[in-house]
Amino acid sequence: TAKGLWQGRNNIRAVIHTDGQVGMWLVASVQEQFYNTMFSIDGVNWQFPENACALTNVDVQDMVAWRGYMFLFTTACHDLDDDNQDAVPCGSRPSAQSTQNRIWYSQNGRSWLLARRPYMVDTFLRPDTQPYGWQGTEPGEFRYAFHVAIHKDTMYIVGGFMHRLPRVGGQLATDADGNFAYIESVKEDLWMCKSFLESTLLCNDKSDQGLSGEDYSKRTFAEGPAVGCAFR
Repeated sequence: TAKGLWQGRNNIRAVIHTDGQVGMWLVASVQEQFYNTMFSIDGVNWQFPENACALTNVDVQDMVAWRGYMFLFTTACHDLDDDNQDAVPCGSRPSAQSTQNRIWYSQNGRSWLLARRPYMVDTFLRPDTQPYGWQGTEPGEFRYAFHVAIHKDTMYIVGGFMHRLPRVGGQLATDADGNFAYIESVKEDLWMCKSFLESTLLCNDKSDQGLSGEDYSKRTFAEGPAVGCAFR
């Protein structure tokens, strides 16, 4: 047992979680993309779970406790040619070029498992994983600095920023040389999730160029209600 075990670390995320007994759990990065898990019963004395593994090659965006599990929402590159799709350094292999949103889960903090994503069945009857609805639809698009909230049996994805491809009239825009150019944009939308495989857009982002929810839906062909979120 150690006091202030998490001191000196950064990107600290904490939840209240029950693993036999109620306690405070947190993940914290001791160096870039290297996260340890620790817990405390009294908030003063902290310790690592026995034989715990670090979660590496990811950036943690948020952490929640839900339905008996702890969940980490991360951005990272993943080896898409590997069945396990492990997180790996971006650009370290041809199949790991684009940052993606992913979700990890754990009951005991000793190990973190990668949650399934939505999927389609390809022509060879194999599951072909798809992006989460709230992260964007094109390769290289992802959401970051967002918040996750739990209310009763429902999870909510709130706002944040998007690394995305701009669209004009519903089509992907290109620069003068015909290349796709990613932009960073503020998102003021709200998504509801009953599970990781399904998500529903509750209200549309109206921050892009001051568009109303209805105009935003027409401009981007966004699915969901033509209602602008009002966070102010």
